[in-house]
Amino acid sequence: MATQTIRVVIDGATGRLGTTQHLKALLAIRGEGGLPLKNGDRLMPEPVLLGRTPYKVAALAAASGGLRWSIDRDACLADKSIAIYFDAAPTGGRHQRISAAIAAGKHIYTEKPASPTFDEALSLACQAKQA
Repeated sequence: MATQTIRVVIDGATGRLGTTQHLKALLAIRGEGGLPLKNGDRLMPEPVLLGRTPYKVAALAAASGGLRWSIDRDACLADKSIAIYFDAAPTGGRHQRISAAIAAGKHIYTEKPASPTFDEALSLACQAKQA
């Protein structure tokens, strides 16, 4: 049995949803030894915390077991070792952040709404389909 690590950047990690729900859930999965895969391997999420305020992100990373953290979204999106972009940041600007993550080749997980209008959400879907 092998363990496969998958890195997930959590944008908005220091916000209420990022901390109390999503990071907590990922840490629980890690604590249980990861997710079992059909072939017997385990998939281990490795959170990377992303936020705007360095001291807040650093403190959360330290309190969560010494996780990696950043305040540089562009660097996280350019990091080929990060497979998933998770947007838990405030709704304003989400469409642009998700569009940038799609352009960077990331898998996307997001809070809702993904975009303020149907047409903008549809444009994200079309962008993802072309990626």
